[in-house]
Amino acid sequence: MGQWNTLDHHEAVMNYEDSDHYAVVTIDDDGRVGYAETIKAYNTSFGHRYYLKQFDGNGDLSGQYTSSLAYLWRQTKLQWVDDNLYFGTETEEGLRKYFRWSDTGIEQTYFHDSRKNNQQEGAAKAIFQTPLGSVRQVYSHNSSAEMYVFRSYEDGSDTVIAYEQGGYNGGNENAIQLEYVLRMPDNGMFDNFHLNKDGSLLMPLRTMYGGGIYNFNGQKLESVITTEDVAEVLNGEITSTVAGTIKPLPFGANDKGDCAFIAFSSSSDKNILASYDLMVKRDGVLTHAARVSQYEGSWSNLVGGPDFRFQDEMVISENGRVGYLGYVHNSFPVRDFELFVWEGDDVIKAAEADQTYVGKDGREFVYLASRFDTYSHWEEEQMELFTDAVGNMVFNSSVEADGEVGHGVLLYDTDGVLSLLVKEGDLFDVDGGEGEDLREIQMIDERSFWLNDDGVLALGLVFTDGSSGVFTMQIPEPSMLGLLGLGGMMLLRRRNA
Repeated sequence: MGQWNTLDHHEAVMNYEDSDHYAVVTIDDDGRVGYAETIKAYNTSFGHRYYLKQFDGNGDLSGQYTSSLAYLWRQTKLQWVDDNLYFGTETEEGLRKYFRWSDTGIEQTYFHDSRKNNQQEGAAKAIFQTPLGSVRQVYSHNSSAEMYVFRSYEDGSDTVIAYEQGGYNGGNENAIQLEYVLRMPDNGMFDNFHLNKDGSLLMPLRTMYGGGIYNFNGQKLESVITTEDVAEVLNGEITSTVAGTIKPLPFGANDKGDCAFIAFSSSSDKNILASYDLMVKRDGVLTHAARVSQYEGSWSNLVGGPDFRFQDEMVISENGRVGYLGYVHNSFPVRDFELFVWEGDDVIKAAEADQTYVGKDGREFVYLASRFDTYSHWEEEQMELFTDAVGNMVFNSSVEADGEVGHGVLLYDTDGVLSLLVKEGDLFDVDGGEGEDLREIQMIDERSFWLNDDGVLALGLVFTDGSSGVFTMQIPEPSMLGLLGLGGMMLLRRRNA
């Protein structure tokens, strides 16, 4: 595939046997990397801590920070926004903080202590970052209703921009009333809010009239796509839900202003109870791209494709290639997630559960499609999906390769080939020079990788010896992929004894 570049690798500083030890990484379109090694320790003599580092576009260390007694807040992302690195932390006692790391240092922008009962609102369940400020999802201080609150970085003020029925608008007449706030995946996060280049935030919301897609510009929410827009494109015979029911439906957008989403629609046809439809808006025109699946006769008979009860990952590249993850209906006792891709014609199944694939580097593997051994109805599937500008897609899932099962990072390239880039149990060369230093990968999950628009993949890894590191790879252009074979890889497979 490509060649891994070592930005940083360091040895273990403790015995991680009694702790959750994981790496989190992000990369922006200028190639700057943010990396965090997090330790959630159950051995109180050592305690929780995290190590945070920045690397510039040349791969050189540009800043580092260490803190103890806390670990990274799972429901927030480590991310670059407007040249600043944002991250959240939490403790088991309920103390949550959110920070901005800029050229002037690290500044706390949010604080909540659940041990105190005199606060104006409940703890933030999620924070969505913009250059203008942060949008947080919280409980109202006087009810169990949830709301979205914007905190301006200009003056520090808080403004309610959307609220559930039964909640309150905080005195803002422009606030939108919601039927309900879509439920965040347990142990996961929303992936269907999109930050635009101009600093505004695209937000699918479940309103009182079925939902819609809104754009928040730092002042108020403005409607972009309504259920009526979808119904009109689908011949006007149906009612449609755009944002989701209880949990969010997949939504993705690109920096050109295009977007794609799954609509859940009911029909006047008595034989079709409801359908999932892929909708794509390009150059300002909304189209019905494909009928993904439909319930025929009964709610147990889903025909034609996947279900969307557990995930909201969807991407659309600058050239309009759409990818999304769908749940294989009734794939008990596990949950299988398959990758689907639309390129302006039919939807194709790019990664099918339990199928064998051979990647561009010649490595053979079985795509297992599920992370969990047993079914859990509300649990986040813990998968992420990224695309670069030309449509190369990178995501994570369980695979079997070389006789061993582990979680891995996969590439579905613009040539239509699915390749396994790296998996748990692999031996990975961390040397970064002319030598060789192989370490066995212990853990990969949805926080371990990030792909930018230029096709640079950042990867954070934890190894079985307790060491950890951050690495990058340039996803080659389609013409280059066929020229690279096993000799272009620094990744070696673990040899079975």
